[in-house]
Amino acid sequence: MSGCPDLAVLEAGVRSVEVDQHVDTCAACQFVLQLIDDRGEAAPDPCSQFEVLLAARAAGSLDPVASKLLARHLARCATCLLY
Repeated sequence: MSGCPDLAVLEAGVRSVEVDQHVDTCAACQFVLQLIDDRGEAAPDPCSQFEVLLAARAAGSLDPVASKLLARHLARCATCLLY
C-alpha cells in the first residue's frame, strides 16, 4: 500500500489486511483512528482532540487523512474554524 488509506476506509471499521498492516506502522493513521474512536465517547471537550490537528496544519505537517477528519470537524465547529 502506498500512502495512507482514505478516511472512509478507516471510519468503516472493517479493514483489509493490507490496511491493517499500514496502520500498524503509520503513526498518523493510528492517531486518526484514536480520534475516530474518541468521537464515539462522551468527551468533556470534543474540540480538544482536534487541537493537535490544528497545530499540525499550522506547521504544514498534516497528512491527507487527518486533514479530511479535521475538515469535517471544522465544517461543524465555528469555534475551531477561527484557528
